[in-house]
Amino acid sequence: MYLIIVYNHEKERCIMFTNKQLSVGDWWLFWILMIIPIVNIIVFLNILLSSSVNRTLKNHVKAIILPFVIIFVLGLVTGFFGGLLDTIF
Repeated sequence: MYLIIVYNHEKERCIMFTNKQLSVGDWWLFWILMIIPIVNIIVFLNILLSSSVNRTLKNHVKAIILPFVIIFVLGLVTGFFGGLLDTIF
């Protein structure tokens, strides 16, 4: 478990959360990082864009982000159509 994001300078990749199985401490670290503003966005992007991150953690982050994306898209669609209907009627 790493307490900070550590980079391997030879291969230019992050080696945080790269274990095949994440320990309880790794999950605690993940959720503690998710509490800190701005850091959580950096960690999300790091996990999503890195090819060496644990697959389970990457899927977990995708599952966290998916409802926000769906709600954002639905808000755009209903806001657009709601505004369009107001101009027609």
